[in-house]
Amino acid sequence: MSLITSHSVDCPCCGAGVSVPLYESVNVSLEPALKERVLKRTLNCADCPTCGETVAVEADLLYHDMQKQLMVWLRLDKLRECQLPLQHHTLRIVHSYDALIEKVLIYETSLDDCVIELLKYILWPDASGRKPEEYRGDEIRFTGEEGGDLSFLLFAPEGTKGFSFPKSEVPELAPLVAKARANAPAGSWHVVDRDFLLAGL
Repeated sequence: MSLITSHSVDCPCCGAGVSVPLYESVNVSLEPALKERVLKRTLNCADCPTCGETVAVEADLLYHDMQKQLMVWLRLDKLRECQLPLQHHTLRIVHSYDALIEKVLIYETSLDDCVIELLKYILWPDASGRKPEEYRGDEIRFTGEEGGDLSFLLFAPEGTKGFSFPKSEVPELAPLVAKARANAPAGSWHVVDRDFLLAGL
């Protein structure tokens, strides 16, 4: 079940005290409405009773979807390893709320994050107009599936750019995806990002 506590903070606008219901974990199988709150960024938020400003608290969060056997642990301390195995589950560590949302969206498709990270790596040169060796840390974020296409956003100094990839072409990447998946077996925690992908290819 979900674990919730109360956290008191000062409103950044007026300084009044605000009590924010703080979720340390959410089980979206037992409480499906929490998935939408995660995706809409309304979790761990409260309105200031004095000025009405929405106050958000950044904190670690464990996301659990029992039906998908998926757990995603948001760790703001940048932890990359964890020795808490759980059989038959996909276990992921992320370091930002954006990355948490992305993982949730990925597993709403029939794919996984090894596929998506591989696509980001392959598609970045065309999306950015640069050679692979000119990578500068630009962020690519998966935003969902629409009309048979996988949608992405590229965040670069020049601005934000959207692009897509046909989901029907994903099977052609099977050999590379298999190599990536071999380094992220079910039951153990992993940070699956660009660095993880490159280390295994």
